[in-house]
Parts: sequence; structure tokens; C-alpha cells
Amino acid sequence: MTRERTGDGHETHRVRQIVAAIVCAESIVVVVYGFVLGIETLVDRPASFVGSAFLALLVVLLGAGVASVSVGLWRGQRWSRSPALVWQALQASVAAPALGPRPQIGVPLLVAAVLVVVGAFTPGIVEEPADGRTPLDRD
Repeated sequence: MTRERTGDGHETHRVRQIVAAIVCAESIVVVVYGFVLGIETLVDRPASFVGSAFLALLVVLLGAGVASVSVGLWRGQRWSRSPALVWQALQASVAAPALGPRPQIGVPLLVAAVLVVVGAFTPGIVEEPADGRTPLDRD
């Protein structure tokens, strides 16, 4: 069974790069926030120091995981679609309540989530190459 290629290969490559760049930017924000939490933990010395330090570490590790998803998206690996969609659902669930009191935070989060979800279903990310190689393997 052969599949017909839809659209221009260069165009689908660009969509994949844009989706990966958005997810990469999200991962950078999460990692920076984790470091900010860590610095606040060291400076403020909260009552639960270990809990606060663990939370900061967990947020940094979460950001690293999101970064690995963005690398997978950039390379055109299909496994990266599912965690990217889960991350966008979580991000949208944070963004929706923030729309009222803090639209400057909620709107960019929601726009990024919608762009990634729409982009994740474009042919350049959905279709699997017949030869099994990722798009970067062919370059």
C-alpha cells in the first residue's frame, strides 16, 4: 500500500519546524521558571525547604522532558506527537483560568497551545515516511 504525498515537502518541513520551535520556547519558559523557584527556595528558606527544592527540581526536569519532545518534533519523529498534545492540554488548562485575571499570561499560553495542536495534525507531522527514515535523515 503506497501513500500519496500531500502538499509540498518544504512546506510541511516548515510547519514541523514552527511547531517544534513553539514547544522549545515552552520548554525554555518551564526550565527558567524551575530555576526561579530554586532561587526563591534558597533565598526565602521556606518552612518546607525540601519540598520546595524538590518542586523546583521537578519543574526543571519537566522542562527538560518538554525540550526532548521539541527535538523529536523537529526531527519528524511520530512518538513526539502524543506527549506534545498532552502538554498542550495541560498548558491550556492552566491558561484558561488565567484569561480573566491575567490575560497577559493566559492569552499567549492558549494561543501557543492551539497552534501546536493544529500543527500536530498537519500532514508533515502525521504521515510516516514509507522508508521509515525521519525527514532529517533524508537531508
